[in-house]
Amino acid sequence: GTDGDDSFNIATAATTTATGTDRVIAGAGNDTVTLNGSNIAALAAANTMVLDGGTGVNTLKLDGTGQTMDLTNATVAGKVKNFSIIDLTGTGNNTLKLDWQAANTLSGAANVTTTAVNEAKLLVVNGNSGDAVQLANLSQWTVGAAEAGDMLATQLGSQHGFTAGQSYKAYTLNGVTVYVNTA
Repeated sequence: GTDGDDSFNIATAATTTATGTDRVIAGAGNDTVTLNGSNIAALAAANTMVLDGGTGVNTLKLDGTGQTMDLTNATVAGKVKNFSIIDLTGTGNNTLKLDWQAANTLSGAANVTTTAVNEAKLLVVNGNSGDAVQLANLSQWTVGAAEAGDMLATQLGSQHGFTAGQSYKAYTLNGVTVYVNTA
């Protein structure tokens, strides 16, 4: 899709053999790209796989159980860009490994939707019980108090995927903020 809000489910629509030839370039709008375990494994291999959410506030969603999206791996981080939201909920326990470099570059272009925040340095991670976020060098990050998803949606914009009735903690380092759902 090159315009509007699109959803791409390469977990079922692309390759089932995980050859790493998947190239998703979503374009403008608030898009969602859904991955399965084979897609995630292909990201770490030497291949031409690319996941580009395009402009807008885009979501990268894990579909499955026991998956690990390792954005501390330079190969993986180099293939994934322009996503402001990572959704770990899937069907079971999933993990996101993240370092400052990946969080700093993942969102890509600034979306001028709010005045008090640089969306290019903002990442929202949604998950549920059993999902995990592993931040590299956690002791260097400043951890904020839990904040209500409803309040964050009002303050930062509902397009950022904050879940009503849930709370989020902000992890900040060198101008980058990662909001992690405390569920």
